[in-house]
Order: sequence, then C-alpha cells, then structure tokens
Amino acid sequence: MNDLFFSLAFLSQIVLISVWLPMRVNALLRHQLETWPIESYPRLYPKPVAYYERALLHFRLINGAIFLAGLFLWIVFNVDETNDDYGGVAWGFFMLQSLPFVMLEIFTFRTWKLMRDADTRSMRKAELRPRQLADVVSAMQLGITASAFIVFSLFIIYVDQFAYSWFGGYTNIAILGAGYAFLSGIVLWELYGRKKDPYQDENDRISRLRELIRHFVFVAVAVTVYGMVTISLQVLELNQFRQLAFSIYCQLLAIASFYTVFRHRDTNFEVYREEKITAA
Repeated sequence: MNDLFFSLAFLSQIVLISVWLPMRVNALLRHQLETWPIESYPRLYPKPVAYYERALLHFRLINGAIFLAGLFLWIVFNVDETNDDYGGVAWGFFMLQSLPFVMLEIFTFRTWKLMRDADTRSMRKAELRPRQLADVVSAMQLGITASAFIVFSLFIIYVDQFAYSWFGGYTNIAILGAGYAFLSGIVLWELYGRKKDPYQDENDRISRLRELIRHFVFVAVAVTVYGMVTISLQVLELNQFRQLAFSIYCQLLAIASFYTVFRHRDTNFEVYREEKITAA
C-alpha cells in the first residue's frame, strides 16, 4: 500500500514541480516582457530582449528534460515489481528539480548587477527614516516561529530519554537552530544591506521582503514539522513512509514558493522608464 501511495505522490511531485510551477513562473515572466517592454522600460532590461527570451527558453527546456527524466524513473519503479526500495529517490529528484530555479535565481542576481553597472544617475533617492525590523516582521510571525522551535525542542527532549542508538539527540535542535539563524541572517541582509535593484521603489522593496519573510516562516514551520514526522516514523518503525512524507513536503514547499515568492506583485514599473532630461 505504501508503494501505491508513494507512486502517486512521486508522480504528483514530478508534475507539480517540473510542469505546473515552471509553467506558472514562465507565464509571469512572459507577462512582464509583454506588458512592460524594453522599448518603454529600458532600465528593466540591461540586455537586449533576445537575451531574456533565450533565458526563458532554456528554463523551459531544462524543466522539460527533468520532467521526462522523472517520468522515466517513475515508470521504471512501477514496472519493476521486484524493486520495493525507493531509497532516496524523492530527495535526489527534488534536488534535480530545484536546479532550474537556482539557475533562475542566479540569473536574477546577475541582472541586478548589470542594472547597477548601467545606472549612471548622479542623484538617487533615499529614505529619510531608516528601515526597522518591525516594518517587515509581525509579532505573529515571530510567535509562530518561536513556538515551532519550542515544540520541536520539547519533542527532542522527550524522545531523547528513550536512548535510541540512531537518535541524534540535541544535535537536532542545534541543526534546526542553525537553519533558523541562517534564514534570519538573510532577512537582516535584505533589510539593511545594499539595494540589489537600484531602481526599485522603496514600497516594492518592503513588500517583497514581507513576502520573503512569509515564505521563510512557512519553510521554518514546514521543516520543523517534517523533522518531527520523520523521527516519529523511525520511532514507530514505519521508515517505509519516510519517502512519502518527503515527497509531500517537497510539494508543499513548491506551492508555498509560488504563492509567496514567484507570484505577480503590484510593482511600480514606472521607475524603470527612461529618465527624461528637462532643459533648464
């Protein structure tokens, strides 16, 4: 029965992350190219439009190849009835599925660098009031993440008393704490660091950071819950369900990523128009 559940979950993972999510992201980027073209918004595109068209094509092709590889892998596991050990297939394939999105993130960072290099303005606007952490993080978000960490710590303390030979004990708390600290560091870097997009409206920057924090809160809670689930499965000697749990976890992260990071925002694109020089 577990094989059937995992087979369905893995097929869903293949379609969701390598078909649905790339199609939605591609549609958003295509919409940007068509709605805010390079002719009217030259600051938004430091390279010719063919450069971005080619990048979108590569994004689609890579995801398409990964989808076909996943479909082949899924067929092999379903045809070969003697293979009842999926090993780390869900984890390994998720790493492969993440590759085009990591490449897209690198492409975005490179585009921002090109925009900064092309920025020849002698005068730039700056906010008079310094940004504060309270501007982007709510008390509820802090409470949710703190509660998740406390619950996980209490869970580890409880399980540790049974002295399982395989159990990492308080190392689990340290690893989760390091993950929380890493996400917190990204937030502080984004908040107080140099603006990556030199033309970005300050309200857009704050809005983007708030969405990033909502995503990080979801990731932190999801990782915490997943950690408790996998430990519980091992305690109950139900390790055969760990791959199923991971596949579901990956898909939840993909959906959350789209609705908190990739989805279209009400961005002020007027800042990307060519600056008009008026005669004195």
